[in-house]
Amino acid sequence: MNLNQIAYFMETAKRLNFTEAAKALYIAQPSLSKQISLLEEEIGVRLFERNRREVRLTAAGELMWKEFQVIFQDIETALENVRRAGAGTDTIRIGFFNSFNFEFVREKIERQVRSCFPESQWVVENYDLKQLYEFLEQDRLDIVVTFAYELSQYGDVCWGVLDEFKRCVICARQTDLGKKGTFDAELLSESVWVHLDEKIGRGIYQYEKNAMKKLGIRNCEERGYPNIFSVINQVKMGHGFAFLDPYLAEQYPKLLKAITLPEEEPVRVVAVCRREKYEKFRPVLELCSRMSEEKE
Repeated sequence: MNLNQIAYFMETAKRLNFTEAAKALYIAQPSLSKQISLLEEEIGVRLFERNRREVRLTAAGELMWKEFQVIFQDIETALENVRRAGAGTDTIRIGFFNSFNFEFVREKIERQVRSCFPESQWVVENYDLKQLYEFLEQDRLDIVVTFAYELSQYGDVCWGVLDEFKRCVICARQTDLGKKGTFDAELLSESVWVHLDEKIGRGIYQYEKNAMKKLGIRNCEERGYPNIFSVINQVKMGHGFAFLDPYLAEQYPKLLKAITLPEEEPVRVVAVCRREKYEKFRPVLELCSRMSEEKE
């Protein structure tokens, strides 16, 4: 086993698509498949379930992806902290939801930290929703950026609103719903709801579950995945629908269709810190809320 094989596994687990992972890694797809097979052979377990329709992580694969995600992030954080210590500067650790469609929010929190702490350095670290509140509780992160409906998972915290957006149903254009192009509870009930695993994001899972009841989507099959990249790939392949930001459909206009939901309430993105650190980070949280009010 070597670090390249682990990196290949992590990229493939994130995308659940060997072709896309190979492109991202700048290697040939057969070479990637061979390295994954060698890795599976060496550790003695299957990491992926593969067929013509989809790629899925096995239970062992999901565990390996979660464990190494933390290890890789800890290595990056340790190296960054060493650099900051050598420079004699304070480091603010920001935890961010592991997704690729909120770069504008990332830029906003970085601007606000920079304006409030011009002499400090900061590190932005990507984690899943569960890891965010665990690491904030363990004081491994100073500020966490997450969704407001995840706040019930947190302890004694303070928060400010960074931004908000309206979710929609995202589906493949090739599906019956994608071809129709408008909301249809009956078609959705006959489809598959693809979502983040409840263990990863309990708040978001319950939010979407309640939303389906209100929308009249009944008894549809559901499948949970360990990360947002896997969810999106399943939708792109036409294996179901997901509740996501319409921005994602704009990234794949030939593959995905965004369908507006009736009377959908905005989803709030919030910056969170532990109450004991509120005095230090109050300027950041107050600036978050003030900017949100000005936007409204």
